[in-house]
Amino acid sequence: MNYYMCIDIFKIMIGYVDQISFNLLQFTSLSVCQKNVSAENAQSEETDIDGLCDILKKKKDSNRNSPTCISSGVKKLCAKGIGTVTGTLFVGTAENIPPGELVDTTGAGDSFIGATLYAICANMPPEIMLPFAAQVAAIKCRALGARTGIPYRTDPRLASFLVAGSQEVAAV
Repeated sequence: MNYYMCIDIFKIMIGYVDQISFNLLQFTSLSVCQKNVSAENAQSEETDIDGLCDILKKKKDSNRNSPTCISSGVKKLCAKGIGTVTGTLFVGTAENIPPGELVDTTGAGDSFIGATLYAICANMPPEIMLPFAAQVAAIKCRALGARTGIPYRTDPRLASFLVAGSQEVAAV
């Protein structure tokens, strides 16, 4: 992949999401806000994005070990100093890796970003994209080194995400 292709993919990613944040060191949660130009479905009242994010994080099932995604539905989201956008907030959770299985987190963030870019190019919806990227990063953390643990698309641990995603995923 050359420099210009990376720039093009980055431009696609920026156009797809308004905000993306994650913390892979703690493997707790990540969030994405997807803009929705149709304000017809949004509530008339603005919702603070930080408060909504906290509410969605409380909805996650602490007994579930695999990555998940929780959606806010379309709302008018506001943030101090940024303004208001009509969109959907997605909070994704990462796998809780037992200490005995955690080998090396080097490259986990790069794996997450790479999987996110792959998912965007494959037209995966955020509900699948976030858990998919978290799963790729979690798989990577079970091997030593920045590259050795990165899974291939054919890895059986990714099969459920690829089947659930769009048909273009299999063609990429």
